[in-house]
Amino acid sequence: MSRQILKLRGKSAFSGSRLGKLRRDLAKDVPGLQNLAAEYRYFVELGAALDSDEMARLCELLDAGPPLRKPGGVLRLVAPRPGTISPWSSKATDIAHQCGFSQVTRIERGIAYFIAAEGKAVTAVLPAPA
Repeated sequence: MSRQILKLRGKSAFSGSRLGKLRRDLAKDVPGLQNLAAEYRYFVELGAALDSDEMARLCELLDAGPPLRKPGGVLRLVAPRPGTISPWSSKATDIAHQCGFSQVTRIERGIAYFIAAEGKAVTAVLPAPA
């Protein structure tokens, strides 16, 4: 059995007001902060390949797909540590199985932050996914 990991882009991880608050908080530690964006990333472990209809259904279930726009800046991915299974992962995997996705071994979610700052490398502490 071949193992495959799908990497899917999700929607915005935060509401506009919550992202604005995070931007203000981060600006204190990152001088020259120009932009901050955050979107979900899904990592789906499969025991067998999905056909195109199943892939479309899985993207609909996760509300995943191509982003509305490509965020600029440095990518920082925040996800659970390898080897751990989050409560979100357990529930999402159970839901996928109930929806007929027997090929899905596990689904995990992280947050991709895109940070643009003027003239400096970005090294900042970001909140973990909920």
